[in-house]
Amino acid sequence: MTGWTSTSRSASPRRTEITYERGLRPVHVASDWQIWDDGSLSRAIYTRWDEERPRCLSLAAEHAIGMIARSGKTFSRDVWHPLREATAHVAHRLEKAATPPDHPRNLKMTASEGWPGVAELVRHDYTLPGGATSLWLVIGAEHPIDGGGEDTDYLYDVHLYEEDARASYQAALTKYVG
Repeated sequence: MTGWTSTSRSASPRRTEITYERGLRPVHVASDWQIWDDGSLSRAIYTRWDEERPRCLSLAAEHAIGMIARSGKTFSRDVWHPLREATAHVAHRLEKAATPPDHPRNLKMTASEGWPGVAELVRHDYTLPGGATSLWLVIGAEHPIDGGGEDTDYLYDVHLYEEDARASYQAALTKYVG
């Protein structure tokens, strides 16, 4: 994309400077993802904290696009572009399981032996101008007993369909909860 800007150099309206700018420009910048003026989505840490970040999305839309960006999956524009118009968001925790206190995993101290874990299934409902849609999130994690986190295993899995999300949740139960 290209853009033109015009700025006056003098008091005379006839004397102006036209600046030609090349390249893409971000239209919405979150801390770890951006939407660009050509409609693309990229994932990168924003490091220019001394500047005002461009923002064009509602909080609901930012949440939805953030889930897509952080998922590690590639979603087509047909999936995520409509989410830019989200006006409201409600999350529903459908399932949550944790390693029981008396489970042998709670007594282990190394990652190779397995740490206590948790698995969650959450449905995120978004209101769009033409109706509503949902994203399904599966979270799984193992947590070291001693509080260290450098070897923590973590899952952040976004799905478009309930059946896929429930299958992922069952796998997370097996892996993280035991």
